[in-house]
Amino acid sequence: MTSSTLKERVQDTLKSEDTEGTFELYVTRTPGYLWALLFKKLHIHPIAVTLLSIVIGALAGYFFWWDDLYMNLIGMFLLIWANWYDCADGQLARMTGQKTLIGRILDGFAGDVWFFSIYFFLCLRLTGEPAPWGQPWGIWIWLMPLSPVSTAMPNNVPWPTITATSTFISSKEHREANWTTMPNNAP
Repeated sequence: MTSSTLKERVQDTLKSEDTEGTFELYVTRTPGYLWALLFKKLHIHPIAVTLLSIVIGALAGYFFWWDDLYMNLIGMFLLIWANWYDCADGQLARMTGQKTLIGRILDGFAGDVWFFSIYFFLCLRLTGEPAPWGQPWGIWIWLMPLSPVSTAMPNNVPWPTITATSTFISSKEHREANWTTMPNNAP
């Protein structure tokens, strides 16, 4: 086994180095890699890590319901923790060779669950709060998160399918594939 730096070992587990900036490398990917090493040692499957990420991220939203800085800080920490696990599941799958389609779909779905929870609890918190025009937000606060969703979601295509496909297209395996050996009738 050759000796390498932590940075090199983290970079070996990335899907795509060209999409990772310095911030991601040090603040999210490196802690994710360290979690992945722990999960690998404990023989925890990447899908279990993804499911933990979903639960922790959804729980983060609950802590944004409270109009209390301490509770909101807990929510922020939980969201960061969920993000580390979100990094760890993919890195663990690449380290152990335990890549699955359901894992890719769940991984893409995780962020959607987190942000649904965050939007839901923020809307719940703000429903009775005064809006900039002085009246309570009421139903209007619930319409705000729906606007980007309605324009971002493609018609008749399940969102996790698109996320899993884009994850595959940006993966090292896809870029390193020798496309010249594909048959002429391949799509």
